[in-house]
Amino acid sequence: MSAIAFGNSEALVLKSKSFLSYAWKTISTPVSDEPQVRQRCDRSGQIYWQVYDPATNRSARLSSEQEVRQWLEQRFYQHRNL
Repeated sequence: MSAIAFGNSEALVLKSKSFLSYAWKTISTPVSDEPQVRQRCDRSGQIYWQVYDPATNRSARLSSEQEVRQWLEQRFYQHRNL
């Protein structure tokens, strides 16, 4: 029975380390209003771009670099006029 208790405490330590790691990463990440653009690949192998605007909390899934450029330009001019 002590082996089970030891296993549970080991799992608790791992969960605590994971939580602390996550918390530190969240706290230490600078807050920015800069847009985020990530290239992704779906299950069928198609490449797409995931874009996110933290200033408006909006995101979009775009299929080409040209669409990303247009999204960035539109975002720039919208924020400039605020």
